[in-house]
Amino acid sequence: MPFVTLTTNLSSEKVDKAFSEKFSEKLAETLGKPIERISVTVVAGQQMCRGGSWDPVCEIHVLAIGLDSSEKTQKPAEELTKFVSDRTGIQPARICFTFRPLLPHQVSVNGALMG
Repeated sequence: MPFVTLTTNLSSEKVDKAFSEKFSEKLAETLGKPIERISVTVVAGQQMCRGGSWDPVCEIHVLAIGLDSSEKTQKPAEELTKFVSDRTGIQPARICFTFRPLLPHQVSVNGALMG
């Protein structure tokens, strides 16, 4: 059950509903999770500065069960960076990820724990 938040200084027109839907599909494919379990929140239009520059930038935070090693996060980092860059024009060096593992007892849907 991945929870993904993408925060950016791009306008909501550049990261619209169609982007969120395609991003959800790419997350499901890359993380090996059913799309029905993917939750995406896009926070656009933020005042964000990285390295002293106001150029387009985004931070992507991924919380999911099983993301507990570099072997499980390296490929998603590469593929998702390319996906976001290709669709938004944000330079790859300005796309930052955090991956945080969740334990099954920390995630619930419909009132039931995942483990």
